[in-house]
Amino acid sequence: MITKYNKIMEGVRDAVSMPRSGRGVVGLLSRPEAEWLSRIPKVIGPALYGELGTFSGLSAFLLAVSTLDSKLITVDLFTQQHVTRRFRLKGDVFTDVKNTFKARGFDSCIEMVRSRTAEAAPLFGDGSFIFLFIDADHSYEGVRSDFEAWQSKLQPDGIIAFHDSHKEAIIKFHSEIVDWEEFDRVETLSVWKRK
Repeated sequence: MITKYNKIMEGVRDAVSMPRSGRGVVGLLSRPEAEWLSRIPKVIGPALYGELGTFSGLSAFLLAVSTLDSKLITVDLFTQQHVTRRFRLKGDVFTDVKNTFKARGFDSCIEMVRSRTAEAAPLFGDGSFIFLFIDADHSYEGVRSDFEAWQSKLQPDGIIAFHDSHKEAIIKFHSEIVDWEEFDRVETLSVWKRK
């Protein structure tokens, strides 16, 4: 898989524009990170994908464009958020994101779960997912809780990607992970597989 991964991800760090599926959607991904997310399903193929932390759906769109023959489970509380002055969500966030998925034709391949991320893990069997994107609570406790709750849900050859891996709390948590290894990094996105 690494040979295929390297070939498909070639040039991802040089991305200068947002992939088409993500244009017009509010989000906090760099262009290379967005490009990486849009390509990872091409590496893995049809399967069950998971996303913890949806915000307005940018990362879900990027994953879904290549997973139309797969399923993406996205978990979030879908509440109003104020990340920065430019990035804020107001109103009925769940309905707004759901309607955006539907308008872009992704409602059949994206299932939204309204829950705290770690609390949703028991809804799924062990080994159900091939890929997990962790981008919810960025505190040490939040990332640790998500990883501990969800790592068993991944298949043995599954991949976990963490966003905002430059943050102190996430760096601290990463230093404590055993049985997994980081094998790639694209800006603040770190990519892990089992040892």
